[in-house]
Amino acid sequence: MGRFWRVSALMLFVAAGGAAGFTFTVTADPRSNVATWDAVLAGINTKVGGPGAFHVSPGDIDPPQPLRQVIDTRFGPGALWYPGVGNHEIETVEDMLWIRAEYDTGNSVRTPLKYSTNQDGPAGCVQTTYSWDHENAHFITLNEYWNGATAPGSDVATDGDIVPQLYVWLAADLAANTKPVVFVFGHEPAFPFHRHVGDSLDKYPAHRDAFWSLLETEAVQAYICGHTHVYSRYQPTLNSTWQIDVGNAGNDTDADGQTFANIEVTPTQVKYEVWRNAGGLFALAETWTEPIGLRMRLNPTLVERAVYRGEGLPNDTFAITPIGPGPLTYTIDDDADWLRVSPTGGTSTGETDQIDIIYSDTRSVVDLPVGQYTATITVTSDDADNSPQRVTVKLGVQTVRPDFDGDGDVDMADFGHLQACLTESGAPPLGPNCLDASVNGDGYVNSTDMAILLRCLSGANIPAERTCDD
Repeated sequence: MGRFWRVSALMLFVAAGGAAGFTFTVTADPRSNVATWDAVLAGINTKVGGPGAFHVSPGDIDPPQPLRQVIDTRFGPGALWYPGVGNHEIETVEDMLWIRAEYDTGNSVRTPLKYSTNQDGPAGCVQTTYSWDHENAHFITLNEYWNGATAPGSDVATDGDIVPQLYVWLAADLAANTKPVVFVFGHEPAFPFHRHVGDSLDKYPAHRDAFWSLLETEAVQAYICGHTHVYSRYQPTLNSTWQIDVGNAGNDTDADGQTFANIEVTPTQVKYEVWRNAGGLFALAETWTEPIGLRMRLNPTLVERAVYRGEGLPNDTFAITPIGPGPLTYTIDDDADWLRVSPTGGTSTGETDQIDIIYSDTRSVVDLPVGQYTATITVTSDDADNSPQRVTVKLGVQTVRPDFDGDGDVDMADFGHLQACLTESGAPPLGPNCLDASVNGDGYVNSTDMAILLRCLSGANIPAERTCDD
């Protein structure tokens, strides 16, 4: 129901004179087969009228300079090309120097690529990981061979992977995006078929799974890759992010032939076309469309707090922001009896809604024993493609070290426990039950520990001074 409303509303927008949309094209893995690459680009001109707003090649463009010369001939010297890093580029110093220079200087013959981006990559990977916007879409290209270091040249490693530093940068870039359509490019598939199974991003399944979960959470339309040389498309979760392996534009190791993708983005939908070379002629092999939906963003998604036993906490907040067309109606639930949210639902027509986290429900934080607590706040919306979304609240209830029974005060019960554990100077504690009585953590229970306890002694039901054990 919600998606139908959004598409219908956007159709009215287009009818009223809204933007008609744009196209872009993608190829992968031409390698050094320049004649075949030339035939593919000629096919792009013939079948879809040219590269569109820009052309993207997610890797294995080794060597890049002769391929760029073909682009100049077929598409024109002003054509915008985003060259990605594949496993063969990282093996060749000259290739990496060319790609970095293309970003920084345009190799002294073109406008530097960095002027067509809006977000440099992380330190150590500035020229080979970046993002850009075009009309209603956001684009990200990843160097999956970066080792996470910050030194120049550290964007060369041995295995394709989404290292933690790359994940953090990607998560931040996606969190800052306000465009309703998102495409991510990288050389290696997360879920390989035909070739490189076990030797793609799936080689590191924990990193791969975190990466894919992030793409789905942020409602990325498609992750577009190469590496296997054979076209495939795969959607691990129904109605979520597509993985599109665009096959090869020169390195043909299969009867599948060379392929290219032509992708049209309008205010209402994304249309995918895959063209395949069959006997020297390109024919439309597959086409499908996906509606552009509404998604929601929560910020922050993790709240961490610490409080001393018997004390309260001021409210926290998190924000709900709709990204995309149409209003967002939502409800909010939580699973803790020491926390509640206000309001518990609402509707945003584009504005950011602030939600209060209140640390009191059927019982209060004030009443919680010492320990670690976790609550999950769940935001659900029938309008959002990435529903539900969650905020995790982690709470640590602390006490001073001589409060051995964790009741928030230091009284005679605590004094008795330490007294029972006292030993002669230099002797170890009496046993496991006395380990906590070594207040200063030196492994012994002696007059030093007693002095700390006496500083903290507050009496029954009187909170201990929180700095008494410093």
